[in-house]
Amino acid sequence: MKRQRSFLVSASLAVAMLLNLTGCVSSSGGSLWDIQKPSVSLISLTPKKVSRGELAFDVGLLVKNPNALPLPIKTVSSELALNGIYFLSTSGTSKKAIPANASGKMTLSTTVGLDKVKSLAKTLRGRDIQYDLSGDVGVGVLGQTVDFPFHQGGKVNAAQLAKKLIKISLRN
Repeated sequence: MKRQRSFLVSASLAVAMLLNLTGCVSSSGGSLWDIQKPSVSLISLTPKKVSRGELAFDVGLLVKNPNALPLPIKTVSSELALNGIYFLSTSGTSKKAIPANASGKMTLSTTVGLDKVKSLAKTLRGRDIQYDLSGDVGVGVLGQTVDFPFHQGGKVNAAQLAKKLIKISLRN
């Protein structure tokens, strides 16, 4: 009986503390249960080096946090299509927190087969390239990772990308 009462007191205290924590978080302008979806946009696509029939790229992403609380980013995965054709995918883990109502840059590295790069180079010819970026941002919430999907489209300057590709090919 004494053990049962001790358990009930401990459980009641734990529930009270959790309710108090949730109340504190809610009164400061945001709730743990009401997280707004972060947005992700492509800010750079940088070829790095050629190795073993592949070209290494750094993919720069900007993650915007619309919340009144910092967002601890745990994982990011993305796929990038250029002119409607799948081009590359990236994934990575992070220990970065995006401050409340702010943005943070992330860079993910990946490789692409030279055959895809060559077929892309044929389509450059000075035009802008349409891109579609989609994926998930994993945010740490109460010890769990909650995935938020994203999708964004736009244009990449073909002339700038072509110059970078030529520069890389001349180095190798």
